[in-house]
Amino acid sequence: MTVQEYHKLPHISASKLKVFLSDRHKFKKHVIDGVPEKKKKHTGSTLLGDLTDFFLLRDVETGGVEHFDDVYSLYKGTLPPPQFREFADELYENTLEAQDDVGKQSKTFEELLKETFDSFCFDGEGNRVKFKAKRYAKYENFLLDFTEKTLDYYRALRDTTDKDIVTLSDIETAKKVVKKAQESWVTRKFFDLRSGTRYKILKQLAIIYQFGDETLKGLLDYVIIDTLNKVISPFDLKTLYRQAEFENNYLKYGYWLATALYTTGLKVWAEKEGYVGYKIKPLGFLRVSTNFTESPLITLTTDEQYVKCCEGFDIGKRHYKGLTEALDEIAYHKKYGFWDMSVDEHKKNGVTIIDFI
Repeated sequence: MTVQEYHKLPHISASKLKVFLSDRHKFKKHVIDGVPEKKKKHTGSTLLGDLTDFFLLRDVETGGVEHFDDVYSLYKGTLPPPQFREFADELYENTLEAQDDVGKQSKTFEELLKETFDSFCFDGEGNRVKFKAKRYAKYENFLLDFTEKTLDYYRALRDTTDKDIVTLSDIETAKKVVKKAQESWVTRKFFDLRSGTRYKILKQLAIIYQFGDETLKGLLDYVIIDTLNKVISPFDLKTLYRQAEFENNYLKYGYWLATALYTTGLKVWAEKEGYVGYKIKPLGFLRVSTNFTESPLITLTTDEQYVKCCEGFDIGKRHYKGLTEALDEIAYHKKYGFWDMSVDEHKKNGVTIIDFI
């Protein structure tokens, strides 16, 4: 199953659960009501991550099921300078945000351009972080340098609807990242494994299973089945610029939900596929840095941590809801038909007590 085919499945994924926990209105709109989401392209660091993922796991030439030309469109124009390319990426994102559900724009191009300039150049505290040259203190000077190169690249992003836009430089960089992962003494043992009498290697394994009243789905990047020791080890590939970002990303992007959903689903899959009596290890992570100065790393999850990912856990004063908590709350919302307050607020009849001072 290709990534595109997987994303078209209507079932609840770990990323959809993360959306529910952060924005239940968006979850209701796209999951409960079935309004299609706007398809966003990978740009910047997410594009490099997706290319790395493709060449390591999905490329038909290395045992995957996808063809490069079905996923990516090679940009043949002249690229704008790096900072203007970043700007065009953000302008494209803002263009999508300004569209309604049928694709109609709510803002003019001039409005989008100025708003993007302001958000791109300044952080939340008003500090200038991009286009720091003195001449760009005046927006008019930026417009003079917003050349056809930048405009052509932006148009390619906007008008190519079903593929990511990549350059030869993007491909070259991604292949360097892949080469480092394949040759590193830390991760080489994974990528050197081949299916045979002892091991069975599965890439991009799609799992679909029933959990309570919901149908869940997951796409496991890399699964190692050790038939000798009767152990199944799943891994998720994560690309990041610096390895130190992993802990923050784990909480920010809901990796614990993927740990719970993927591991639970793999247990269901293994039983159906005849791997009875096999030990299913919790989801691990293959961490690949894209800055070329740091080694790939492997991060494992214990059985105790897997239980926490299912049931929820606390860090400091914050509670992170687990898989079962999230699904229980979705069921509660669906049963009582409300989405304008949390389950806890609803159970208290909308009356809360100040608990933060």
